[in-house]
Amino acid sequence: MVVGPFNYTGVNITYLADLVGGITPSNSMKITASDGYSMTYTYEQAMGDIATYEGTTGPMTMVIAYEEDGNPISSDCGGPLRIAFVGSDSPITDGHFWCKYINKIEILGGVADWNLTLTGAIRDMPDRSTIESCVGCHRTSWTDGSSQEWSGIPLWLLVGVVDDSMNETAKHYFNDTVAEIGYNVTVAAGDGYCKTFNSTIVARNDELIIANELNGTALPQECLPLKLVGPNLTKSEMVSGVAEIRIPELIVCGDANHDGILTTVDAVLALRMAVGSVETDLVADMNGDGQVTSVDALMILQTVYMWSS
Repeated sequence: MVVGPFNYTGVNITYLADLVGGITPSNSMKITASDGYSMTYTYEQAMGDIATYEGTTGPMTMVIAYEEDGNPISSDCGGPLRIAFVGSDSPITDGHFWCKYINKIEILGGVADWNLTLTGAIRDMPDRSTIESCVGCHRTSWTDGSSQEWSGIPLWLLVGVVDDSMNETAKHYFNDTVAEIGYNVTVAAGDGYCKTFNSTIVARNDELIIANELNGTALPQECLPLKLVGPNLTKSEMVSGVAEIRIPELIVCGDANHDGILTTVDAVLALRMAVGSVETDLVADMNGDGQVTSVDALMILQTVYMWSS
């Protein structure tokens, strides 16, 4: 739901940063709310360079807002202090960037952006800030035997994003029926190392955690960007550098655009893969020969025709 636009009055975030030595391209900025929610902004984001929607093109400024439409910001609206991104053409941005109830600002070392690939009945690729926002709303923590506290989001909530093609507007739903039928969840690192868990273990299990923080700060370099942890996992099952979570049994063969259904669009995409105009995705490999060719595009068309007749 989009609300507004509102007129915000506030202090430019760079002015506040300058009071403590400034922020440079090698820094990031962490904003923490009184309720524990936090968001880390890259230097570029703190300078107003974030994704916008509906044709917004003008420059934006990140501010600590204290007034909304000329009045103090009430607690019901995230006050007394909140983040706002202001511009001449009422910019529309992702809501998780607009932190509420601000009580702490920290200048930290640089942070790299990344995406987590979720592949199942559909595909989703949440970025770093989206995962941080999810953790802020669904934080789960575990303290290991060395008194190290790992915090993140339960694995099952991420699985729920892609465990069917029906919940695209309600991404924290989890399909218990599909989980009871059974499937496997593979948690894979960027270097290919992976571990697989059955849905009976994953389903609504808050003790399988995709962690993004250790002792309240960013993960050490060897664990980035995410690490699978939990009290019942062996050391070898705690995958570091998590880059993808996939559910092989739920992937629809031929579904080149990962929307959960086979259509002629998938055949066109497969043909484009065959001629090299788009990157090859072996989900379109209908005949299992390890490549995507015009034969696969034809097989997708045949399948679409059979399903529709």
